[in-house]
Amino acid sequence: SLGNKAPGDLFVGGDSAGGADDLSDDSVVCLCQKVTKGQVVDAIKDEDCVTIPDIKKCTTAGNGCGGCVLSTGFIPKILKATLESMGKTAFTGISPHFPFTRAELFEIIRVKELKSYDEVVAECARAGKI
Repeated sequence: SLGNKAPGDLFVGGDSAGGADDLSDDSVVCLCQKVTKGQVVDAIKDEDCVTIPDIKKCTTAGNGCGGCVLSTGFIPKILKATLESMGKTAFTGISPHFPFTRAELFEIIRVKELKSYDEVVAECARAGKI
């Protein structure tokens, strides 16, 4: 079922107003690749997908027009809600390796006067991800 979504919401990958909690597991959330909410949830729970690129790799969702993986799309909303239901936090950094925004990372580099990539990795990277 579409929950309280209009069919048009699915064509643009979601709507900015609501979440995806009311969608059934068999609702298609990526029309281009025909990926369902249930497939995305399973990828998060069973295949340890914690980022949009992880979900794209495991399910192919977002590999068409990309509308479903934009901030207004259903995929980020499903990712956030599923991770939170598992007691995890949705990733917000610039990459899985650096859990900071670009501005935060630049500020850390400036303040700590880091001069090389190796120094940045040693000081800023998430352990086990690089």
